[in-house]
Order: sequence, then C-alpha cells, then structure tokens
Amino acid sequence: MTKPLTKEQKRKIYCVKHGHAKYITKCWGYVYCGRCGEQIGDQLASCFDTTKLLVVGCNKTPCFDCDPIRKSLNKMDLAILKELEAEMESELNE
Repeated sequence: MTKPLTKEQKRKIYCVKHGHAKYITKCWGYVYCGRCGEQIGDQLASCFDTTKLLVVGCNKTPCFDCDPIRKSLNKMDLAILKELEAEMESELNE
C-alpha cells in the first residue's frame, strides 16, 4: 500500500502541472517559488525580474504593486501565503 502524499509533495506536483506561484521568497539573490520552494531564478546578475511577483514578507503598506497580484491568487495560494507570512513573522519575533 502506498503512503498518502505530504503537503510539500502535493505543492510540488501542483507547480509541475500548473506553473510556479506568483509569490516568491528570496535569499541572497536567489528567487524561490513560494508554493513549492524550488529555485526559479536568481538576481545575482539582475537577470530575473520580480516586479510582477509578490514577495512573501514584503512590509510595504500600502503596496500598490502587490495588491493586484494578491487579488489574483486562488484560495489554495492565499492559504499558503498566509502560512508563510505567519512563519516569517514568528521567526522575526523570536
């Protein structure tokens, strides 16, 4: 009998079938999909444009660039985005 898929596996499968999320995380110039965590680009040579992507943990308020992107996300992506933002906030508070 096979084991059920984990959340991470389901997210990676979704990205393979439907494309990576419109929200990202960044670390040291590398850009990662916010849904599955895979590296999707880097900004080390300024060759990856993130202007039309939502950066998880962006604290600009109001963020006029991010609002249209946030409104275009589906329910699953909104839930994942809230989880990621909560994780980032708890890490900052520790």
